[in-house]
Order: sequence, then structure tokens, then C-alpha cells
Amino acid sequence: MLQMKIQASGAEIDFEIEDAQGSQGRFRLGRQATAVLILQAYQEMGKLPPLRNLRSELLHQDTQPPFLRGYPAMELAIAKGGDIVLALRLSPFPTIEYLIDDHQASILASDLAELIDTPRDQRLALTFSGSKKVPKH
Repeated sequence: MLQMKIQASGAEIDFEIEDAQGSQGRFRLGRQATAVLILQAYQEMGKLPPLRNLRSELLHQDTQPPFLRGYPAMELAIAKGGDIVLALRLSPFPTIEYLIDDHQASILASDLAELIDTPRDQRLALTFSGSKKVPKH
């Protein structure tokens, strides 16, 4: 049986992993290397065959559960080519910058305005297992 123990140790993170055959691995990484490990592992997961959705009533068949959920620090900027840069940072991970073209920005602004204009109590009635899926355009 796979066993993992991950814990903070001073300014670093200790990882101890034992696979189903009993092989053990132990290593220590700093904050930046830990974030890179997590993000690269998540990227590689995208190359795996899709999960069979056991809770299809909660998730679209093409999607997987959210990797991260939280309240990020956020910043908007203009890229050299004129696109919008939406920078999000969910501590303790590095910043992720999304490049958004004018069409995407228009859709995002419209969808956000619609959600903001909906009173919070009505929004709560629209949530589906903690999040509302906004229609794709």
C-alpha cells in the first residue's frame, strides 16, 4: 500500500514515500522546488488518460476536480502585444500569468458582471457542489 508522509521541517519540506512493493524514498526540498514539483507533476497528470467520472452529476466528463482552490492575489496588466495579462498567485505557489485576448476578455467581463449583478443569496442557490459552472462561449 502506498504511504506518504509530507511535513514542514524548518524552511523546507520533507517527503517520505513508500510504494506498494515497499521501496522507500526520502528527500527534502525548499519552498520553490516544492512548488515546481507539484506543478510539474500536475502538468504530467494532464498527459494521463482521463479519469472515469464516478460523480458525473458533479463534474463535466471532460474535467477533473480543481487542482487548487483559494483566494488568490490578483493583478491586471497589458502584455507587449496588447493582450491583457491576468496574474494570479495562490500562496505559497508562484504566480501564474494568463494571456487574455480581447474576445476572451469581453466574455470574462460579461460573465463576471452577470454573476456580480446576481444577489449573493440567489448565487448561493445556483452553486453546484461549491462552484457554479459558467457557460462556455
